[in-house]
Amino acid sequence: DISSIISGEPAALIRLSTVYNISYPKLSVTNNGVTKIVNDARLTNIFNYSEFRRKFGFDFAKKLGISCCPYCNRGYTTSHDTIQPGNPNKKLVFPEFDHFLPKEDHPIIALSFYNLIIVPFGN
Repeated sequence: DISSIISGEPAALIRLSTVYNISYPKLSVTNNGVTKIVNDARLTNIFNYSEFRRKFGFDFAKKLGISCCPYCNRGYTTSHDTIQPGNPNKKLVFPEFDHFLPKEDHPIIALSFYNLIIVPFGN
């Protein structure tokens, strides 16, 4: 299902997410007396948005070339790095990716191109 997950149309993504949510339901986890509902780790480890953003976010945002936020039309969605001669500490600055369908409710499509929206204030 990986190609469908990455580039599938929105209606197909919702159907696929529903199937996976039934196959891998949320779990009730108690830690130090506090219970919370979490996604099955098999999904969140495979479709790990944080790791995707860390490894590929800069290049992905740069290749998209979107220069303004689709929500507010602000122009703070550019990507750049701070490479300076003689300075080995490079910092990448790029926008955040919001999820049209929340990744907490639809972890299987957390990395889908159709579910990612570029918004300002990344780092």
